[in-house]
Parts: sequence; C-alpha cells; structure tokens
Amino acid sequence: VTGELFIHDLSRGRVTPGTVSAVAKDFELSVIDYVGLMSASAGSKAVDDWRVMASISNQLKEIANSSMSRIVAAAQINREGDTNSWKPPRTVNLAQSDALGQDADVVITHKQYSKKTMVYAVDKNRSGAAGVYYWTRYLPNIGRFEEITRDQADDTKKDEDDD
Repeated sequence: VTGELFIHDLSRGRVTPGTVSAVAKDFELSVIDYVGLMSASAGSKAVDDWRVMASISNQLKEIANSSMSRIVAAAQINREGDTNSWKPPRTVNLAQSDALGQDADVVITHKQYSKKTMVYAVDKNRSGAAGVYYWTRYLPNIGRFEEITRDQADDTKKDEDDD
C-alpha cells in the first residue's frame, strides 16, 4: 500500500475534532486511537459524558464529509459487550454513546476467537451488507493477518485446545 497514514494519538497532545479537522484534507485516511481519549474543543473529555462523546462523533462525521477523507476511530465496548459467546460485540455495545454507531458508515467489531485467530463482525454497513462474519489468523513471525474461513478458524481453535 502506498501513501501516508496519519495516526491521531496522544503523543502530539490531546486530540480534538479541531486537530483532526486541521489535517484531514492532507490525508486520505485518519486513524484515531481511540475516540474515548478525545476531548471536545471546549476541553471536556469524551469519557466524562455521553453528550460530549456524541458531539465529538458528530463533528468527526462532519469533518469526513466536508474534507472527503476517511476517518477510522477505534472505540471500546461497554461491559455488556464482553460475553462468553464466540460472536464479537454489537454496535449497541460501544461504550459512552449510541452516537458512534449512528454516525458511523461502517462498524466492525472483533473478538479473539482463539490464541491465533480473530472473528470480526460487520455490524453496520450503510452502503452494503451487514451481519457478515469473517475470520483472520495472525502470523506473528511476519506481523501479518490473513483472512481464513470459519472452518480453518475452528480447526486452529481445536488444535490449540488439544495442545
């Protein structure tokens, strides 16, 4: 993949919608790690109040639309989203705000399926299919994820359980 990737994190100070907006036109993709650590322009922290998180979420949507750039924002789940099921959490389990799920065009959640595999759910897709699951295997020696089938994930999980 060619191009530049700009990651918004706390290494350059507190991240606000204003700091994202200031560089959004310069990049095709902005990654926010993570939206719960953002602050509103007035200084309120996103984790302090769901209304602050909703305001930040709405502003990020406006920035993406006005700058014609993409914004990927990582978010945490609430306690109800951490279940014993193999399925990843749902959009309703995003911590702090329903606005994140409402404003996002796509919501992908994931969960560790086994030691070496992950399962992902496309829980929301404004322009395509939702409710789709896919699996990956992590290859730590080369730092790579590769997509695998559910059967391959099940086989890997079984092999790990047998060890």
